[in-house]
Amino acid sequence: MNNPKFSELIAAAVKRLGPEGAASCMARALICLAHEAKNDLEFKADLGVVSIKRVSTPEPEKH
Repeated sequence: MNNPKFSELIAAAVKRLGPEGAASCMARALICLAHEAKNDLEFKADLGVVSIKRVSTPEPEKH
């Protein structure tokens, strides 16, 4: 995938939030996508693998 603008936005997020903060935001976004798709997700690239496993949250605990 070649999307320089998106890459620039991610780099800016890492600079602003730090690596862990940016990763946390990206992880939450991917989890939301998995729930919307009603499917776990896995992304493979030459540098590694990212797996998203959905977890059901009981209704009273949702915010």
